[in-house]
Amino acid sequence: MPVTVCQLQHITSLEQFYDEITYQLHLPAHFGRNLDALYDTLSSDVRGPYEIVWRNTEQSRHML
Repeated sequence: MPVTVCQLQHITSLEQFYDEITYQLHLPAHFGRNLDALYDTLSSDVRGPYEIVWRNTEQSRHML
């Protein structure tokens, strides 16, 4: 089974993080855009396997 890869980079806000992860992993419309909802959605609504790769984390850490 192929792995779905979600590549994040140059993330400067939580809104951008949730926008990107929703788009790249095709999250459902009812996704609540918080960490609890992300866990619930990834463990039940999204068919895996998937890999989330976050590049330029230092830049993101500074901006967030």
